[in-house]
Amino acid sequence: MSLSTILNIGVSGLMTAQNQLSIVSDNISNLNTPGYIRKKLEQNAATVNGVGAGVTTGQVNLSTSTYLQSASLKANSASSQAQAYYELLDQIQGQFGDISEAGNVFNLGDEIFTTFAKAAESPQSTASRQEIVTNLENFLDETTRIADQIQTIRKDADLRISSGVKSVNDLLKNISQLNGVISQAYVTGGDASGAQTTQSQYMDELSKLIDVGVSSNGTGGVTLRTQSGFNLVTKDFMRP
Repeated sequence: MSLSTILNIGVSGLMTAQNQLSIVSDNISNLNTPGYIRKKLEQNAATVNGVGAGVTTGQVNLSTSTYLQSASLKANSASSQAQAYYELLDQIQGQFGDISEAGNVFNLGDEIFTTFAKAAESPQSTASRQEIVTNLENFLDETTRIADQIQTIRKDADLRISSGVKSVNDLLKNISQLNGVISQAYVTGGDASGAQTTQSQYMDELSKLIDVGVSSNGTGGVTLRTQSGFNLVTKDFMRP
């Protein structure tokens, strides 16, 4: 083995070590950065005619687990769904008021039956009849108010759905475009970790809107499907 070959092996080792240190430095610097995913650098042995010729650096990848990522996205979806149900049902429940309050719709209904019972004891009493009418009017006014408020809540829910659909489409478009960027970086040996991190953040946002499953597409990007199996993003192609 010639001296120049030995020197080249040493230089390749130093360059690889320098690249590894750069990756470690990025990981440490972004330790507390929200959404940052730890990077790792592939290292490959170089050979010439079957003889070791040092090392080379490979692709920069993210230290992620597809299984854990899928579990995280599913948990995000379940949590967001439960939160949405809670907010809407809480608004509806709030319209019925506290049962301890006199103006509560259930108490107003009880008052109607109470006044009916009193009127039965003195059917000729004008005051009893008037009290029945007043209580019925109060009850019907309250039920009408509740019905109107529920319709308002339904309209707000429809608006949220419409806004959510737009957000889903925008996120799918961004994820699909990043698939192309990531695939190109893999083909040319470039660093796709930044695009992958951004894509991961988009998927986290998407999981809060719909229940999605994720798998690798083999070129660093992702394939997204609904839990029923419908393709949303495949490589750099997005379903309409």
